[in-house]
Amino acid sequence: MGLAYRRLGQNLDAISSFEKAIKSKPDFALAYYDLGVTYDNMLRHKDAIKCYKNALEKNPDYAEAYNGLGMCYANLNKAEDALEAYQKAVSLKPDFANAHYNLGAAYVMLDRESQALEEHQILKKLDENLAIKLYNVIYP
Repeated sequence: MGLAYRRLGQNLDAISSFEKAIKSKPDFALAYYDLGVTYDNMLRHKDAIKCYKNALEKNPDYAEAYNGLGMCYANLNKAEDALEAYQKAVSLKPDFANAHYNLGAAYVMLDRESQALEEHQILKKLDENLAIKLYNVIYP
């Protein structure tokens, strides 16, 4: 139900739904993750970070939660923390194109162009559109 509310832009109802799911199943990593996505969509990055971390406590191999965590850190200008989260996401799920894109963008934020280009090369095999997008971030 929370996903439906979020798709409709009813974020407060989505939050309530995800919190009910967590209350009934405290180890439900996906509910914490979806709650984090909802907070992230509302630009409540610090709340989203808590949710992603809770999801990772329940499921330490949750690549999507690491990617979400990285995006929050990037939005808070914590590039090193973002980089670490993205690296963990791609180590868990090597074909995760969005995480490779985000990792490449984090490398750009940290003036590490050669490593950003390595991510670009990986993306060329995974998602040509994201590869082009990352190239444009590297060479604006």
